[in-house]
Amino acid sequence: MKVLKWKKGKGKTYLLCLDNKQEIPFLEEFVIQERLLFYKEVTADLLNEWIDKNNLGVGYRLALNYLDKKMRTKKEVYKFLKEKETAEKIILKVIERLEQEGYLDEEKYINAFWHDAMVLSLDGPLKIARDLAKVGIEDTSFLADVKDEVWEDRMAKLATKKLAKKTKDSGAMLKQKLATFLYSHGYDYEFSKSFIQNLPVEEDLDNLRKEKEQYFKKYASKYEEPKLSWVVKGKLQSKGYTKESILKVFEE
Repeated sequence: MKVLKWKKGKGKTYLLCLDNKQEIPFLEEFVIQERLLFYKEVTADLLNEWIDKNNLGVGYRLALNYLDKKMRTKKEVYKFLKEKETAEKIILKVIERLEQEGYLDEEKYINAFWHDAMVLSLDGPLKIARDLAKVGIEDTSFLADVKDEVWEDRMAKLATKKLAKKTKDSGAMLKQKLATFLYSHGYDYEFSKSFIQNLPVEEDLDNLRKEKEQYFKKYASKYEEPKLSWVVKGKLQSKGYTKESILKVFEE
């Protein structure tokens, strides 16, 4: 095939114009490095070799731009290049080169991720492990070395935020919701429940009083004292109110 000319393409590219009316884009950097402007003819095999080398350069540049925004994992780079319709063999070569040049370093990524997770969030170990797995990091054994006190301190901060919100829930119901809330943030459910049992939870006595009155009205025609009070106390306990709060309201 005869090379008719090279002409400027979009961005930093040149178009190779052949006598078969093909116009093939190449990176400007690749054209200069390989001294392609001096070729007057090119065989099909040599052209395919050029295209493969150029595609490798394109994939490499795409990956570098992607990594310029923040640290990435191999899985993230692979997915990104796949979305850019990069050939499988090119992706694998690009990732290999990035690893060799230190752009992809799993240990550094984990350290940075761990730092951000501890400083910018209150996520628990389960969520941290899930988030790392999403980007292709399965080995999260380092989380087992973190002391329980660290997680308890983070749970306490989450619990404080949750408890600061006004609620009509009974103490038991509030603790159950709190355990579910902590679980959704990546803490083991049983560990959360055990931690919450020692938390001082203030029940809404105003709401307790309202519910007490409602039960008295509901069962007043059915029971007489002292059974009426026993029934009402039982109903309030079944809704999760503590004995202490119930007695306090009944003694008023």
